[in-house]
Amino acid sequence: MIRVLIIAATASAVIAGASLFAVVRLGPRSKSTALIPDQGWDGTIIPDFTLVDQNGMVIDQTVFEGEVTILDFIFTSCPLQCPAMTSVLVGMSNRTVGSGLRFVSMSIDPVRDTPERFAAYAETFRIDESRWLLLTEPLAEAEKADIARTMLRDEIGYFVLDLEDEEPIELSGGDTMPNIAHPGKLFLIGPKREVLGAYDYNRPEQIEMLVARARDAAQSVGRSRR
Repeated sequence: MIRVLIIAATASAVIAGASLFAVVRLGPRSKSTALIPDQGWDGTIIPDFTLVDQNGMVIDQTVFEGEVTILDFIFTSCPLQCPAMTSVLVGMSNRTVGSGLRFVSMSIDPVRDTPERFAAYAETFRIDESRWLLLTEPLAEAEKADIARTMLRDEIGYFVLDLEDEEPIELSGGDTMPNIAHPGKLFLIGPKREVLGAYDYNRPEQIEMLVARARDAAQSVGRSRR
């Protein structure tokens, strides 16, 4: 089911993460319900995958198992929305040190987002790599697969669109690429790879709810290990 249809008539609509429809309802919740999926997310599971991280290490779906994780989808050439999303997550990472909460970012532009490029991106944003993985496809695979885009579309229910008719992004060296319309969402993933909810990165009240819920969820998972 496609939960959000992004139609980007202008670049500003993409940057704002605009959507026509969303079924997820956010609100206060108790610690006991932190691991219960929000309305509309029941049964949504992160599928099997094989990617590589910023250090070239092979990573699969088991990275989510037994953990509470915040997941987003980005591309390093993104001029505005992705750096803003990453900055928000860096702030959340700094606020949740010691909580057990983890972070994963997946590339929707794997041909350009090599592990080396992601390593430089992590350094630029001072990402805590002990808790945060940036995942992309090996180049040979990226030429024939779009793992993150397929996951977004088929499992999570969001479109990703190359904006061929919009003003292109200028790359270093004089090349250009189409801008990419994608959801400005932060997804909370539970310890069984289940999607618990989605939050807008540019709405401070939702970020506060996500921080509180993620802490509670991670604490619950930590207690269950003892």
